[in-house]
Amino acid sequence: MACAQTTQLLLDPPWTPAVLWDEVTLTCQGSGTPGDTTWFRNGRPWGQKGRDSVLVTKEGSYKCHRDGAGFSPTVPVLNEWLVLQVPAGPLLEGDNVTLRCRARNKFITDVRFYHEGKDLKGTELSLPPLQLHHGGRYHCGGKWMRFEVSEQVTVTVRELFPVPVLEGPSEPTEGSPLNLRCLSPPSPLRPRARLLHLFYRDGVLVGGPQGSPQFHVPAVGVSHSGGYTCEVRSGDGSVRKSSARLRVAVR
Repeated sequence: MACAQTTQLLLDPPWTPAVLWDEVTLTCQGSGTPGDTTWFRNGRPWGQKGRDSVLVTKEGSYKCHRDGAGFSPTVPVLNEWLVLQVPAGPLLEGDNVTLRCRARNKFITDVRFYHEGKDLKGTELSLPPLQLHHGGRYHCGGKWMRFEVSEQVTVTVRELFPVPVLEGPSEPTEGSPLNLRCLSPPSPLRPRARLLHLFYRDGVLVGGPQGSPQFHVPAVGVSHSGGYTCEVRSGDGSVRKSSARLRVAVR
C-alpha cells in the first residue's frame, strides 16, 4: 500500500478546483522545517522559495516541496469563467457535502448538475451523507447569454472503514469462554472516527451497539452455537457494513 504524502498543499478558500478570481492563497504544510519551502508551477521552480504561504496570481498547476517531507500533491488553479467546485480535502463516507456551480462576475440561471452525464437538476447539489456510489465525474452548466458547461471534476469518496471481518473460534468447548473480534479499523484519514459495533447470532442482536470491537461470553453452552455476524456503524448511523457469517459450533 502506498504511503500518504506528508506534505500537503492547503487552499484558501478551501474549494477545488481553485479559481484565480477567488484570490487563492496556497499554504505548504508538512513535517519539514518551516520556511524551508520550494514552490513549483507547471513543473518548474517558482520564485517563492522560503515562503510557506503564497497568493496565486496566475493560472497553472502548483505544488510545493519541504526538505524532509517531500512533495505535496499538485493543485490546479484555473481561470475559467464557469466552474464546478468541491470542498478541498479528502471526502469520506458519511460526510455531508455540497457541490457548487460558480461563474466569474456573472449571475447565471438555469443551473444544472451532471453526474457521469446524467442530469441531476437543481441549482445546488447536496450529497448528504456521502456513499461510495457518489464518486465519479461531475460537471455543471448555466446560462448567461447562452448555456455553457464547466469542465468535469472527479469526486473521490474514500471508505470511512472497511467491511468488517469477524474472527473467533469455530468450535469452542462447552464451558469455555468465547471471544469474537470485529475487525474494521477507521480510515487513517479519520483515525478518531467514532465507530459502533453490533454482534448478531442467527440474525438476533446479542451484543452492542458498543465502542469495543470485542464480544465476550464467559462460558458457552450448546445454545450459543449458530451463525455469528458483526456490523460496524458510523457514530450517526449513516454508514453501515456487515461481516460475513462465522459458524460457531459448541462441542
